[in-house]
Amino acid sequence: MSLTHKVNTLIKNPSMLSLFLYYKFLEIVQKRKPIVTFGDNIKFSQFVSFSEYWNRKKGISKDEIKVISESFKSLTKNNLQDYTNHCLDVGANLGIFSLIMASIGFKQVHSFEPIPTIYQRFLKNLELNPYLSGKISPINKGISNKIGIMNFNEYPDSPGQSSIVKENIDTTYSNSINHSIEVNTLDNLFQDNSLRIGLLKIDIEGFELFALRGGSGLLRSNSIAFIYTEIIPQALEEVGDSVQDLVDFLASYQMFPVVFNESTESFTYKTIDEALEWAGNRRNVLFANKNLIK
Repeated sequence: MSLTHKVNTLIKNPSMLSLFLYYKFLEIVQKRKPIVTFGDNIKFSQFVSFSEYWNRKKGISKDEIKVISESFKSLTKNNLQDYTNHCLDVGANLGIFSLIMASIGFKQVHSFEPIPTIYQRFLKNLELNPYLSGKISPINKGISNKIGIMNFNEYPDSPGQSSIVKENIDTTYSNSINHSIEVNTLDNLFQDNSLRIGLLKIDIEGFELFALRGGSGLLRSNSIAFIYTEIIPQALEEVGDSVQDLVDFLASYQMFPVVFNESTESFTYKTIDEALEWAGNRRNVLFANKNLIK
């Protein structure tokens, strides 16, 4: 985007212009980043650019907070109290979802963020929330379908798109940074511990099915009640998977898409098309274990 286009965008949007001036005042004069507060007094900051601040100025939507909070309540309703002890955040980024999951009642959040610079920003956000940070275990590793070292691309101007290097896809920008990072599988980390996982959130830029395949043992043993995963068809296709591949894989372990029904105050099983339509621009779909969530 050219400088002229950026200026014109700000001029046409007074609210954006006002926030831009506020952002620059804090950055230049006070030498700090703005702090956003949302949910149950959750604070986060560490924005690398105004665009990231603009996109995250309200934290996450009330609908997404509702999905997470209702999934937690559903565990109790289904007499699955032991599943409220642990949840996982794979692709934690700035830690927004980790903080939400800790705030709504999960006793321990295991949070994976592989990119070193993003991980450090995540830690800074934990410092802003001392009453929640004790419930969150930050882990500077990636999650995939194998154990070892994998190459990751970090995009400093768009850190949320950083991911494992995608073979045969030109995702290398002039300012990208390559990292060799340790990865592990969910089975290797958690299966032997006999943990019951109430919620597994995944957002890893198309590699969601890789992480899920590495957790097949947990899925087979009904150790996971809910999975909240980002679904972007193009991102999945770039790594050789598809939306249908993901749906079929989870269905083989009795995990199916659900949406929250306000009238019955319960989750209703839906087709993937219905769930994606309900998710809209959020692009995150909740899957429930039909063996556990009735």
